[in-house]
Amino acid sequence: KGVFVQRIMTLSHASQMEMKNIVISCESRLEDFAGEQDVGTDFSDDEEDSDNEKELVFGSNFDSSSMDELMIDTDAGGMLFPGSGMGDNNEEFLEAIKERDELKKSLADARRDLAGLKNDQVYGAEELEGTNKKLRTLASDLQERLSKSQSELSAVEENLTKTKRQLEDASAAADEMREKNDGLADELDVANSKALQLRKSEALIQTYRKKLQSVGVINQQMSELEDQSATYLRQILDLEVENKQIPTLQKRIDSLQKDKAKIEKQARESEENLKEKIADVARLKSKVGAAESAKKIYLDEIEDLKAQQEDNDLENDPMIPGLGLTPAKSLREAKEKVIRLEHENANLKKQVAEALSNPVLSSDSGTSRGNGNVTKLKEELKRKDAQIAKVSSDKEKLEAYTKKTLSKFQEKYLVALQECKAKLKEKHDKIEQLEMRSASEKTAQKREERLLSSTIYELGLAIMQNRLTKR
Repeated sequence: KGVFVQRIMTLSHASQMEMKNIVISCESRLEDFAGEQDVGTDFSDDEEDSDNEKELVFGSNFDSSSMDELMIDTDAGGMLFPGSGMGDNNEEFLEAIKERDELKKSLADARRDLAGLKNDQVYGAEELEGTNKKLRTLASDLQERLSKSQSELSAVEENLTKTKRQLEDASAAADEMREKNDGLADELDVANSKALQLRKSEALIQTYRKKLQSVGVINQQMSELEDQSATYLRQILDLEVENKQIPTLQKRIDSLQKDKAKIEKQARESEENLKEKIADVARLKSKVGAAESAKKIYLDEIEDLKAQQEDNDLENDPMIPGLGLTPAKSLREAKEKVIRLEHENANLKKQVAEALSNPVLSSDSGTSRGNGNVTKLKEELKRKDAQIAKVSSDKEKLEAYTKKTLSKFQEKYLVALQECKAKLKEKHDKIEQLEMRSASEKTAQKREERLLSSTIYELGLAIMQNRLTKR
């Protein structure tokens, strides 16, 4: 009872209903057979045959109480078995059930034949015994086939349990894959947020680059302003020198006006000399730029001038007016004065040569006049030497002043330039750090994208494999 009832409980609802119909038909036929067992045979033999038939169908442990319980259970209806709805894996189980039903039908046919034979027992006991033997052999064969079908049914049940376990494992794997998918979705969100941060950092880098370009423009403007300030400073120094020359020039004009009456004859020559000097001045102004950058040439020319003055100590010529002391001269004016002195020395040489060639001047008056001119020239040379010394001292003072002003100017602007350079370095360092960070984040993003694509691909393959295995 425990074995067969447990097996019946594991069947589907349709199988239970079929089993119920089989049991009902078997009981009806057994009752018919019990009513006809009086013909030709003993009652005990019929009971033994019915018991044997029940044993063949339901086993040795089967009794009427178990049959009644089975009938009550089947009359209750509904699904009694947990294994219903298995799907395609129940086909083998249903085939085994069908085979068992066929065996039961054949057993029922055999029972019918046995009942007919028992009804025909009046025709001969021998035939009855032969038919009983045949039926017993047939019943044994059917029992063997039924046991085989039951073993196959147990194997099918084991396969069903295995498939259940596989389904449970597959469902667990599907849950794990869903969890992985959720984790990958979270990682994808993180990657998207990182991508947004990368875009923001790229925009910041572009803004910093624009700022750097603007800083470069500012540096150019600062250099231009420095050049302009240097030119303005030179112009200021030139104007200061010219302002200092105004009183000396005024004194020279007064002295020239006083001496104008005395040297009317020399006025014409002085006018010619002035014209030549104006031409020389125009020519010298064009050479001022080169003279400022050639200080060594200036010193060599001063030494040549001193040598020429020593050679011309014995020459006679009236002193050329308009060569007073000029304090605080610039380098350009010093160069200009040196060239003027050279020109005046050349004119003096010409005048001395003309005085020597003139026969009128060979008299005593000429000699006395020549001696006076020589003394005047010596005095003029002494004055020129003193003037040169003053010019050199003024030049040194001017150089010192310019150096001081330039040093102050450079200190102020160097501090500003250093600050700008420090800021530029900080900005460059920030830009490099941002570029390094963006490169590392890009590589990490590419790596994450590859991992996501590989995991998604593996997940899709796993899902397809699960679907194929289910089919």
